[in-house]
Amino acid sequence: MSIKRILVPMLGGDDDAAALSAALAIAKPAGGHVDALFIAADPREAVVYDTYASAYLIEQIMQAAAEASAKRRQATRAVFDKLVAEHGATLSDKPGKSGLTASYVERTGAEDRWVIHHGRLCDLIVLGQTPKRDPADLGLAREAALRESGRPVLLTPRALPSGFAKTIAIAWNGSIEAARCVGFAMPLLEQAAKVVLLTVEGDTRYGPKAAELGEYLAWHGIATAVQSLPAAGHDQGKALLAAAQKHGADLMLLGAYTRGELRRLVFGGVTGALLADSSLPLLMMH
Repeated sequence: MSIKRILVPMLGGDDDAAALSAALAIAKPAGGHVDALFIAADPREAVVYDTYASAYLIEQIMQAAAEASAKRRQATRAVFDKLVAEHGATLSDKPGKSGLTASYVERTGAEDRWVIHHGRLCDLIVLGQTPKRDPADLGLAREAALRESGRPVLLTPRALPSGFAKTIAIAWNGSIEAARCVGFAMPLLEQAAKVVLLTVEGDTRYGPKAAELGEYLAWHGIATAVQSLPAAGHDQGKALLAAAQKHGADLMLLGAYTRGELRRLVFGGVTGALLADSSLPLLMMH
């Protein structure tokens, strides 16, 4: 499967440029298309109605929300125009043109709803990685993309590595989510110079072991190395990241949210830890 249509939610943050630049770079070789999605807040949703709110106060709150959205729109559109020019993309919102194309899409309302809506009709969603903070707080757009879009999500750091997808690490636990991610990434894996399978001892109770994944990939002509890591309690994410970096990985694949919701809330989750700490691009699927 080639990556022909990529969605980049433009959230008005510092990560927008990195995400959009990465999407354009990934789409370019296949002559793909990138949709930059700007979601303006609905001014009516900024108002908390109560008995004592005057019409004047409500109007002021709504006006402030509209002005904030206008500033975000101006900033994200400037980033879009700059990067489209740098990557030599053609503006188009319809299929049929040859070469790399891009479009700037505007919607109003809840960002999670629109990310899900557009995300389900693309091959890949690209977002900037969440800054280091509470791993459980990923933001509405990231959470929606990972949990509800049904599509693979690439979380990229500020700068995409120059050797992107040349050395790929797979965080494998045998889960259906990890299997889906590997299935989507087969074109990348087939072109990689090195593929390493990372597994945490005792964490493959979901399904096939890493060695079995290696046998499967061998049928596709993909040679792999396997590294088993000792159980690291709450630090599994850090252990996987350290191992990937030791192998010189420039991309990590993993299933997102493979643990039950209650267990994740009590014990924490590898997904959240990696999103908070990783300096590598992460390709994830739920």
